[in-house]
Amino acid sequence: MKTTNTIKFNKSSLDAIPTPQKRTRYYSDEVKGLVIEITIKGAKSFRVLYNHNYTSKAYTIGSYPDINPSVAIARAKELRALITQGIDPHAEKKEKQREHTFKSFFIERYIPMQIARRNIKTTVITIPDSKRIKFNNLIEGKNGKLLESYNAHIKDAKFVNKKLSDISERDIHSFINSIGSNSMANRIIRELRAIFNTTDLTINPVSRALKRELTMRTVKPRTIKASKDQIIALGNALPKLLNGYYMEEKGRYSQPLRTQAYIIQILLFEGLRPNEVMSMKWTDLDSNILSTDTKTGDKQFRLTSPSMRIINSLEKKSEYVFPSPNKPNKPIKSIRRTWEKLCKLAGVEELNLYDLRKTFSSAGTKRFGIHTSSKLTGHSDIATVSKHYSHLDMEEITEAKEEIAGEFENLLLGGGKIVKFGK
Repeated sequence: MKTTNTIKFNKSSLDAIPTPQKRTRYYSDEVKGLVIEITIKGAKSFRVLYNHNYTSKAYTIGSYPDINPSVAIARAKELRALITQGIDPHAEKKEKQREHTFKSFFIERYIPMQIARRNIKTTVITIPDSKRIKFNNLIEGKNGKLLESYNAHIKDAKFVNKKLSDISERDIHSFINSIGSNSMANRIIRELRAIFNTTDLTINPVSRALKRELTMRTVKPRTIKASKDQIIALGNALPKLLNGYYMEEKGRYSQPLRTQAYIIQILLFEGLRPNEVMSMKWTDLDSNILSTDTKTGDKQFRLTSPSMRIINSLEKKSEYVFPSPNKPNKPIKSIRRTWEKLCKLAGVEELNLYDLRKTFSSAGTKRFGIHTSSKLTGHSDIATVSKHYSHLDMEEITEAKEEIAGEFENLLLGGGKIVKFGK
């Protein structure tokens, strides 16, 4: 039976309600229990009145006009469906408030789990006035990459402050579509799927999205490698980094960039990943044996003679072989700008720093075969070398690496000797 205060919930009828002298309710003519409550100051709120366990309760949907009538009606119908099933919407709301958002779960649960698995002594802190997060002390090697995707992309996702159970496959699909790089999109898909797999959700929204509209993108392997002439050109330009050079546009000499120049040479001589060289500690070295935490686990490498000549010429001013110029108690983090400067001085185009690893791997594959090449560069999977780059004991590996490093050193010095690995 309808009360005298029953009205149709639409904008015109709600706007026409006068400000009452006491708090007043108007009832929806469409959904049982849905009311709009008006205070003596004219504030209007949507609520659903219901009984649960013989107790009268009210569930607040939101204020009008922040919530429009059609949204209030739809939400009220959802709540009535829960009430019919014996579920108390108020209790569910409180439970929802206790549920983690993606951000809080990532910071408070997921990252601590990863830290414990790796047995790292650190915690996560939020950078003031920033969405970014970081470890409260230095985390080296692959462990430092735990936060990379989050800080680069995920922190800006629209779902990051949503409750976990509210994140849909459409949220995931829309976010991945906003990422331009195919390889980065694929990396984030894998990382998000792993994160959601550690929650209590019965359905992983990333896995569901992959079964429907979302697909892993096709990534064309980068096959660019340095040619013999390019290595010679880089070698001719290296002294300008080591000793400084005159900058005509500024009318002064540049600062020497010896640390960065040494790292570039070692990357070419060893075929290692940039981070494996930049984060190297003196304690990681036992004579010419380097023990390092690589992307594929803890491994040992026997460094070549050209690399050891550089390392043995350095003073031990820090625990790191290549300390940061500004923070000697930390390793140098990036030499991208120095690499770009070297390429400009050498007149070399289209090469990036990681191409030195491909150059070494390609030379190893041509000379010794793909199996040996995978051993030389520390790959755990031959398929990785086959796709992206082109049973020995330590002595055989050492001989192979020495041969390649010796030829690259010769090219950096001008290429006076005969080289065998090709153009």
